[in-house]
Amino acid sequence: STLMLPGDEAPLTEGWEIADRLDGLIELVLDGGYCGTEPTSVIDLTALPPALVRAGRGALEPFGLD
Repeated sequence: STLMLPGDEAPLTEGWEIADRLDGLIELVLDGGYCGTEPTSVIDLTALPPALVRAGRGALEPFGLD
């Protein structure tokens, strides 16, 4: 996972760090392991079908997106 927050000089790249920084603002971070600093995909799983919020690194097919 990657996340670039306003004011940060580098993206967060650890799932636990993203969850800690956004505590209470998001429901879940799926940690797929280290992926570098390339932006990852963001998928909204709160509705069916899932909605792609940001296309990036990571397979979309498991979520029914392509």
